This record gives sequence, C-alpha cells and structure tokens, in this order.
Amino acid sequence: MGDQILKRSIPAACIFLATLVLLCGLCSCGGSGSRITTSSLSTYTPTAGGPLEYVPKPLVFTVGEYSSTQLDANGGDPPYQYRLKAGVFLPSGFSLSARGVLSGKAPDLETGVAEINTEPFTILIKDSEGTQIETEIVLTYIKP
Repeated sequence: MGDQILKRSIPAACIFLATLVLLCGLCSCGGSGSRITTSSLSTYTPTAGGPLEYVPKPLVFTVGEYSSTQLDANGGDPPYQYRLKAGVFLPSGFSLSARGVLSGKAPDLETGVAEINTEPFTILIKDSEGTQIETEIVLTYIKP
C-alpha cells in the first residue's frame, strides 16, 4: 500500500531521479553525508485550457542537502516542457529536467549568513501545442 501511495504522489521521473541519486552514492541513509529530500516534489495537477502560466512558489534549498522540486505550470495543453532560455545558466550544482524537475545541492554560505537568494534566471515553458512562455526564477539557500 505504501508503494502505491508513493507512486501516485510523486511523478515517475522524480522517483527515477531519487533512485538514481541513491544508486550513485550521492545519498546516505542514516549516516553522515548528503541526503535527498522529496518533500518539495509536487502533487500539483495542472488544469488544461486558458492561458499558459507559471505557478510560482518558494524555491528553497537547504545547504548541504540534495533536493528536488517540481516547477508547476497551468493552462495551455499539458504536458509541459521546461528548458533554460538560450544563454542562461542555472546556479552551480543544479539541473533542470525537461519535465520541470529542478534538482541540486545548495552551496555553503559565508559565515554569519543564514539565507541568500540567487541571481534570477529565465526558464521557458512550452505546452504540447507549442505555446511558450518565459519566467524568471530565483532560488533561496538557507542554513539548516
């Protein structure tokens, strides 16, 4: 039953990513080292129709922890494809899948700094009919 709930709550691509991270040794269960958190993976279900739009939410990553979050869009004709705008780079240590999973590990912060925001970067979201929008994203890094 627990597996059924997990599979319904987390998209297959996210489960694959988490499995890959565990197999590659980027994660440590119960010991020291980095750990992956999936609490920020969305169970959001897009609504078809209407204008395509990005659904903003806080994108907070804890220093020293590898985590993933699903970027969300609404309207248009799902499924959506996500990519960086030409000439734009993600913050170091982060990746963005075509399905909108943003993954990475926040870098250490300077002494005395508890939280910092990244420079904005632009992503493009395209629906299955070819409608495309762009939005600026900012990540927030926090100390545990």
